[in-house]
Amino acid sequence: MRANRGGKKMKNTKGITRRDFLKGAAASAAGLAAAGLLGGCAAQSQNEPESPSTPTPEIPAADWRTAPAPVADSEIKETYDADVIIVGLGHAGIAASRAAIEKGVSVITLEKQDEDIFSVLGNDIGHLNSQWLKNHGVAEVDPVEAMQDWQMRSLYRCNAPLVMKFLQKSGSAFDWYIEPFSPDDINTIRVSNMPYPTHYDFSGTCGGQKFWPGTAQFSGRYFDGNFSLIDAAKKERDYAVGMGLTIHYSTSGYQLIKDDTGRVTGVIAINKDGNYVRYNAAKGVILAAGDFGADAQMVNELCPELVDTNALHNTEATISMGRDGSGIKMAVWAGAQLEPRPLPAMGGIEFKPAPAGPAGILWLDKNYKRYTTEAVGDGVYSVQSARKSGKITSVFDSHYMEYLQYFPAAHGSIFLNHESLAADDGATVQAALDAAVAAGKEGYVVENFILGSGTLYAANTMEELAEDLKLEGAEKETFLASVDRYNELCAKGVDEDLGKESRYLFSVQDAPFFAIQSEVTGGHALVTVGGIMATENQQALNHDLDPIDGLFVTGNCCGERWGFQYFTPIPGVS
Repeated sequence: MRANRGGKKMKNTKGITRRDFLKGAAASAAGLAAAGLLGGCAAQSQNEPESPSTPTPEIPAADWRTAPAPVADSEIKETYDADVIIVGLGHAGIAASRAAIEKGVSVITLEKQDEDIFSVLGNDIGHLNSQWLKNHGVAEVDPVEAMQDWQMRSLYRCNAPLVMKFLQKSGSAFDWYIEPFSPDDINTIRVSNMPYPTHYDFSGTCGGQKFWPGTAQFSGRYFDGNFSLIDAAKKERDYAVGMGLTIHYSTSGYQLIKDDTGRVTGVIAINKDGNYVRYNAAKGVILAAGDFGADAQMVNELCPELVDTNALHNTEATISMGRDGSGIKMAVWAGAQLEPRPLPAMGGIEFKPAPAGPAGILWLDKNYKRYTTEAVGDGVYSVQSARKSGKITSVFDSHYMEYLQYFPAAHGSIFLNHESLAADDGATVQAALDAAVAAGKEGYVVENFILGSGTLYAANTMEELAEDLKLEGAEKETFLASVDRYNELCAKGVDEDLGKESRYLFSVQDAPFFAIQSEVTGGHALVTVGGIMATENQQALNHDLDPIDGLFVTGNCCGERWGFQYFTPIPGVS
């Protein structure tokens, strides 16, 4: 049966060739948004619905790489035709859909969620050099300088042409992305970590890495407002629908269709009734179906460091926002090549000691000895902390609020200059410090998004602080000796033991003194961010590393954006 729901026949634009469309979209600012590098990384909002259960085919459990049997023509219940078929309606899929529609081609986008509970993940969109950023006083960033830092972070494992395209075009892509929004909507978006501090010896570098403000943060998790990234995604979607986009909800991609030449010509999907539906793509298929975090077999095979780090703590690797990997599976079954292992995830191999993760204060292991360079700049670099057992003790003095101002715009940084942060995060931090002082030897139990969890102690002497921590004998002596040695290094201005930058040598000298202990646990990742190898235009590569005609991957289906972990100079880029 050949059908087009709603009585609307999909237009096949003859004047644009398949190659012209796909190359043009990828090279444009709109295509960069479609590339999925403009993402929404952040913890899931509590009022965000969980991904619904939708019909999924029976895929052999023994090996996810084994493709299911081809669907016979006799099993196809409906057939649809369009120039472009897109699988997935998350951030990448919505942007790709709009970019394609604006090219004048017909597009059908498949989304496994039901329309009435449609949602997306995230709070942030990281980018460089948009007019929006400039309007908020953010200085331009040299893409070449940013690329050099990105290469170092990835250990030169990233797809350099693709990442460079992102760095050069993400600003214009963001300006394009917000075009459908009202002025009131746009005014609710804030620049995370702005304004940057201008006092002390502040620098945007830490641990040999560079950081730049460039994260557009939407309301929801971090501050109150009436325009979340979910709201933005829905407006973007509706805008594209108004231009002619067709969306088939409650429909899951199942397998790709290839012709005799190896070109991908369409998608077999499963609708809400469990029936097979054929979607023919005249110009190409874009896989924007998200990550593979919900498939334990894929995680165990492809993310060994995540799995092994959790095994140290007798826990299983978990992905809190993971999708089922269906897009990546379909690509692999069609002959596409995964990037070499370990595939990166957003977190999961690190542990951020309280309070406030990478704030550069003194960290001591369960033996009360210093074990790592604490000023890692970004919480995802706290890898050595995850490779410890027992408790990690963080020690600092009365200048903690000042120390927070030394850190760059990174994941987990707390900036107190922005009025909303000063009123929210700053009040939260200062209130906890005050409560610890008032609590005396009992300490103050903290458990919140900003400070982490544990009992925060305050004392007027280091001896008293050690007693509050219930330390005695050799443990107490080691604790006091470690603090003394650290203060010696701070006085010298040179960390001869572990090499921390001098600007982050925060001594523990002025009372009241504080300590909080964190029990090291296995880490969970938010999503996986590794996937299929591709060209700079995100055309999928085969095992010979040649482009597969008609197949494109974007968002978290696309690989080689990072190294072995999600290490970024700007939060919010996946």
